[in-house]
Amino acid sequence: MRKIAERTLESVARVILDENPKLNTTDIVLATIAIGGFVVAVGYFPALLAAVYALRSDKKFSKKHISSAYHSLIRHGIVDFSNGKPHLTEKGNKRMSELEIDTIKIKKSLKWDGRWRLVFFDLPVRYKKVRDAFRFRLKKLGFKQMQKSVWILPYKCNEEITFVSKYFQVYKYVNYVECSFITDERHWKREFKI
Repeated sequence: MRKIAERTLESVARVILDENPKLNTTDIVLATIAIGGFVVAVGYFPALLAAVYALRSDKKFSKKHISSAYHSLIRHGIVDFSNGKPHLTEKGNKRMSELEIDTIKIKKSLKWDGRWRLVFFDLPVRYKKVRDAFRFRLKKLGFKQMQKSVWILPYKCNEEITFVSKYFQVYKYVNYVECSFITDERHWKREFKI
């Protein structure tokens, strides 16, 4: 899987900008560092502080909390400070993926484009727990179950499905199809209220 910071800045920013109440100060600092190529060697902390305040104006932060969170990330090997700026380590990228998987959403378009998105998968028996987690995530994203391993949604979601299947390390077992016709379309239009 590509590093989260390289994936898309928009999706990483979503973690912060959704103002998810589950995010603690450390996670907010981590996400801010993931977004920020803005931090430079001289005065990196004021830049980090300003970015955190700008991104999460709904929360009260003290310099001490942000500094403590930043140094905790370095101490735990989640962030590394080299070449004049902090960057995420492998552990940091993994933590950002965990944050994003909890906040990822599929945008519902105002006007339906007339296309159906189908996700189907065939996971080996050894992936039972992963299969259950993957199904749970599909439900949370708004998919409806057509058959045991076939799910449907009327909104664009290729990037999100790719991310989720890679996160669960089942990408090679998952297929994504867009089509303009399905049997019993009237039923599915009612299900999705379109």
